[in-house]
Amino acid sequence: MLNDNKIAHYSINWINPNSTEEFCIHLDGNQHWFSTYEEKLQRWPLDKSVHFNAVALATNDFFQNQIGSIVENLWLGSDGFAVFVERSNPLFLSRDTSSNKALLCFSADYHKSPYNEAIDTKETNLNVHLISGNDIKHVYRYAAKLWIKKPIGIPDERMFKSPVW
Repeated sequence: MLNDNKIAHYSINWINPNSTEEFCIHLDGNQHWFSTYEEKLQRWPLDKSVHFNAVALATNDFFQNQIGSIVENLWLGSDGFAVFVERSNPLFLSRDTSSNKALLCFSADYHKSPYNEAIDTKETNLNVHLISGNDIKHVYRYAAKLWIKKPIGIPDERMFKSPVW
C-alpha cells in the first residue's frame, strides 16, 4: 500500500488465475462509474444495468463486439475510487447483472487474447491496482501521474489539417 496525501493505493498481483476466475467490483450504490472505452450504446456514466459476457479489452469495432475503442485500462468511481489494470495483462471485461448486484469483472486469458504474442507464457498475471481517496479529482490525478503518459512533443501539423478517417 502506498499513501500519497490521503490516497490509498493497493496492488494485487494475481498469478495464474483460471480463465473462468474473475476479479469483480460492485457497481451498486449511488456512486457513478466512468471509463475510457466505447460501448454500442454509449452511456456516461456507465449504465449499471447493461450485461455482457467477457470480451477482450482491446481496440476493435464495437458494432461487432460489445466494446470498442480503448484509451486506458482505468475505471473511476465518483466517490473517489479507481481501478487500474496493467496494460501488459491479457485483459477481459464483463458486466454481470444476473445477481442482485451489478458487477464489473476482470479476467485474464492469454489463449483467447487477440494479442497472442505471449501464448507461450506459462504464467498468466492479472495485476490490479485499487486506489481510494477523498474525491474523484484527487484519485484521477494520482492515477494519471502513474499511468497516463503526457505527450512529449507536438504531433505533425498534417495530422490536424488532413486527418485520415
